[in-house]
Amino acid sequence: MKKIMIIAAIVGSMFIANSAEAKNPYTPKVDKRQYNQQSRIKHGVRHGQLTRHETRKLRMQQAKIRHYEYMAKADGRITPRERHILQHEQRKANKHIYRAKHNGRY
Repeated sequence: MKKIMIIAAIVGSMFIANSAEAKNPYTPKVDKRQYNQQSRIKHGVRHGQLTRHETRKLRMQQAKIRHYEYMAKADGRITPRERHILQHEQRKANKHIYRAKHNGRY
């Protein structure tokens, strides 16, 4: 009887671990890129390369990407289409950050 209870507890914990994993899909590349882009924006602000308006627009764009990532993870899985859209939005943000930092406005 004890063995059955132990086995049931182990199997139950495996199901709990799997369901928790499915609820929060891991996206290390997206998260790392978001972190890097936030750092680049902060660097631009600190060194005077970005105006207030540019900073506001870039931060709003980053918030939009974070929101889309949250929505993509909401169903517990990120589809290849959702991942492609996230990467596309991050590429656009990357270009916008570069252009804003190098446009000569202070």
